[in-house]
Amino acid sequence: LSPPLKLTGTVRDPDGKPAAGVKLSLFPVQVRTVTSQTDSDGRYEFNWQARLNQEETEWLLARDLNRGFAAIHEVDKTMTNLDLVLQEGITLSTKVSDTDGQLLTNATAAVSLLTRGFGLSPQPATADEHGNLRISALLRGEGYSLEITAPGHTSDTRRLEADDTKTKLLELPPVVLTPADGEVSGPDLDADGKPAAGIEVQMFSAGMPTPRTTTDSNGHL
Repeated sequence: LSPPLKLTGTVRDPDGKPAAGVKLSLFPVQVRTVTSQTDSDGRYEFNWQARLNQEETEWLLARDLNRGFAAIHEVDKTMTNLDLVLQEGITLSTKVSDTDGQLLTNATAAVSLLTRGFGLSPQPATADEHGNLRISALLRGEGYSLEITAPGHTSDTRRLEADDTKTKLLELPPVVLTPADGEVSGPDLDADGKPAAGIEVQMFSAGMPTPRTTTDSNGHL
């Protein structure tokens, strides 16, 4: 790792006024995201370390979730101060239901930047009582990947190209998730046809999490 680094600055809204309560994330730092938030004067501070000989570029992302503003800037390891000016962002909106038309109020969406490959912070966005998912304060003109999930259901992934997001509001087609209510059981046998205990079993299916279990002493799962 490099020596400890410190980055400070002020975040301002499009009118040039200090923006309080703005969520900031610095990524990828040690293959993760470091977060901060501006104070009442729009000031922020990061203490971080970068990996030596790391070829990836660090980025500072700022999102004003209340007013829908956003900004991003490349971070140089020699920087000690970086001021940002927020711009009006884009809001993505969709409705989530199951195959019976039941609204999924527990659906969530995780959002990643396509070109930079990192998930946005804070994550994830959660549907309201009407099954509506709204993700605000995103950068315009950027490509995104959305993974929409709900407990007990399959998942769905939506890909948005940069040309799709050059607007203030983008209404996406409704998302329909299939209930995952199936169950698999049975014996697991070894090469001699005898019950195989302690064997890890995984199930793979498109659009689904990858459940795993281990056979019991009788080889059952």
